[in-house]
Amino acid sequence: MRQNPLLNKYLKISLLTIFILVLCLTIGFSGYTQQLKYGSLTINSNPSGAKVFLDKQYKGDTPLNLKDVPVGQYSIKLVLAGYEEWNSTIAVLPILTVKITADLVPQAVPAFGSIAVNSNPQGAKVYLDNAYKGVTPINLRDIPVGRYKIKLVLPDYQEWNSEVTVIASQTARIFVTLEYQRAYGAISVNSNPQGADIYLDDNYEGLTPLDLTRIPVGSHTIRIVLPSYREWVSQIVVSADQISRIFVDLEPQPSYGSISIKCNQGEAKVFLNGTYIKSTSLLYPTLLEDIKTGYYEVVIIKEGFRVWVGELEVLPGGVTSIEVIMTELFK
Repeated sequence: MRQNPLLNKYLKISLLTIFILVLCLTIGFSGYTQQLKYGSLTINSNPSGAKVFLDKQYKGDTPLNLKDVPVGQYSIKLVLAGYEEWNSTIAVLPILTVKITADLVPQAVPAFGSIAVNSNPQGAKVYLDNAYKGVTPINLRDIPVGRYKIKLVLPDYQEWNSEVTVIASQTARIFVTLEYQRAYGAISVNSNPQGADIYLDDNYEGLTPLDLTRIPVGSHTIRIVLPSYREWVSQIVVSADQISRIFVDLEPQPSYGSISIKCNQGEAKVFLNGTYIKSTSLLYPTLLEDIKTGYYEVVIIKEGFRVWVGELEVLPGGVTSIEVIMTELFK
């Protein structure tokens, strides 16, 4: 059978056309499928210039156009200095462009005021909400508006407490006359043996045992004295509203002493307060022992020599030494 050349040519052209058509349809459908996986975002802010973060990733500043954004849900954040942070959640849709406009809210600017504090007398410590600020007079600046507790403290004066309200751009003025209140304590004094004299800062207070009240706080000197016992002296610190207790075991004090006399003449008679005691020696100093403590007049007499007269004190447990030079009467 003989083929028609024209028919064969037509069939080849038709098959090629069908192939090309099928190929185009296949490519077009695939491209459309790809388009379904992405969308776009247009982001604006008022004012502009805000930094844009998409799922915490920085993308740029507004106004901003983001293309080929994978379809899905995202967190979006806009940040601009001086404005509150703007946050939201968005959904990127296939093919479509999602438009976002954020009206940013200015950050609240803290308002401040001042507190001027003075007192009579001055020099009181100032505490604001228990935080030390200085001493009066003082001007506390840049204090955020609000209500505060204020306290003034000065030694020997009652503590002052109150509240103050700080208003924006205004000065709250506080003047306080502090009330004098000196702090006192007490001292309880006792001794063994009892009956000793008590001196506080050289002022006689009485006999042990004794409670001394209304003693100003601070350091004081206390002295306890009893005949035949050693004097006891010490410093004591008195604290406010407290009792300082003192108990002293007094030490016995010797009531006798000795006198040592070195004389240039032997056999000279020694008199104490008019009473003959003994005679001197040239070989060694003359020692008068077991002499009661106190003051004595000493008279030394020897025939042919001028009388020697002097005074001395005998101390408990000690030796009082004197040197005597006697001169002849007719030399």
